Formats: sequence, C-alpha cells, structure tokens
Amino acid sequence: MPEPRIKHHGCVVDMLDRAGRLDEAEELVAAMPAHPDALIWGSRLVACRAHGDVERAERVMRRRTTDADADAGDYVLMSNTYTSNGRRRPRAQPLPASAPRCRPRAPSPTASASAPSAALGGGSWS
Repeated sequence: MPEPRIKHHGCVVDMLDRAGRLDEAEELVAAMPAHPDALIWGSRLVACRAHGDVERAERVMRRRTTDADADAGDYVLMSNTYTSNGRRRPRAQPLPASAPRCRPRAPSPTASASAPSAALGGGSWS
C-alpha cells in the first residue's frame, strides 16, 4: 500500500475539523510525518473560528508564524476568529515585526484608465 502524502493527511484533518473533532485533528497534525503546509494550517484556523475555539486558534497561530510561508491571510483569519467570538486581539500581542504584509495588487486589465471602453466591448455610454 502506498504511503499517504501530505494532501491525504490534509483531507483527513479537514474532515475532522469540519465534524468538530478538533482534538483528533490536532493529534493527527502532531503525528504527521511531514511538516503541515499552509493549507492545513488555514483549514485549522477556519475550523477554530467555526467552532469558537479561540485558544486552539492561538496555538495554531503560534506554530504557523514560525513557518517561512506564513502570510497575511493567517492574521486575517485569526482576527476574524477573535471578532466572531466577541473578542479583540489582545493589546499585549501586537503583530510581530516579521509578520508578512499585504502586497498591493496590480489593477486588473478591465480597470485600465487608458482604455475604459475596452472593458465595455468598445461601445460608448451615449
């Protein structure tokens, strides 16, 4: 039988999280032979928010912020977890200086100021 890959572990973690079995999902992540990827951590944060488990979400974030691929979306998920549970991010825990920052997005081709009618099929408003 082939060895399960990280995506297989990720699917099981996600199913356990969705079923509210957060303890079992946490145990599986701890026992995984490979390091959890960004999708697994994101799934865990979403589950913690959905099930109102702020303390577990904080543990996930502490582990997540040690990864090189941590991104600003993780901080948004954590902030949403606090908000949905009627809490605010503790003042004693400001965002670390190493926290990734959101990068500005390039404008879409349809938002180009040089050719506004191109997005409208070449027609005019009048």
